[in-house]
Amino acid sequence: MNLEKCLQRLDKLEAANQIRNLMSQYIAFM
Repeated sequence: MNLEKCLQRLDKLEAANQIRNLMSQYIAFM
């Protein structure tokens, strides 16, 4: 398994988690 591809996938997952957190916070304020 290519470590670089694995790290890129983790970065995408982390970005998705941050976006999900921002969206949930935004919805909570509405």
